[in-house]
Amino acid sequence: MIVLIGFKHVGKTSVGKALAKHLDLAFADLDELIAKKHNQIPREIVLESGEDIFHMLEGEVLEEALKGEGVLALGGSTPLHHAESLKGQTCINITANKDQVFNWIIESGWPATFKKAPDSEKRQVFEDKWQEAESIYKSLATHTVYNHNDYQSLVKEIEELL
Repeated sequence: MIVLIGFKHVGKTSVGKALAKHLDLAFADLDELIAKKHNQIPREIVLESGEDIFHMLEGEVLEEALKGEGVLALGGSTPLHHAESLKGQTCINITANKDQVFNWIIESGWPATFKKAPDSEKRQVFEDKWQEAESIYKSLATHTVYNHNDYQSLVKEIEELL
């Protein structure tokens, strides 16, 4: 299994789909697998049942998904809560311009797993999450690649690294 990790909105799903197609492999997105199994998107689970319940359900679906073959895109916080399950996997850390990622997050809506904050404090909450996550991604990553929004080049780069 090729596992794509990285912060929210760095392109894991888009790159994963392109990579799977290029390598003629199956593709799965962990958030979609969770939604299919539990009839709720992850955001709804977090808001209705809390983060602890969500991460428990996420861990169960992750363990099942890792038994398969292909390309698996994880949610941005998955490695923070399930690092042990990812050790020994081929993990590709996708990163991108931090300012652009912050803007994408602001445009798409504040994540349910981020601390609620007034607009004036959102950048600091994001910076803290970024720093925490990046250290975990780097510790798990077999390779790290930078997304310049050219998915085909990124797919070729990942293929060369594998």
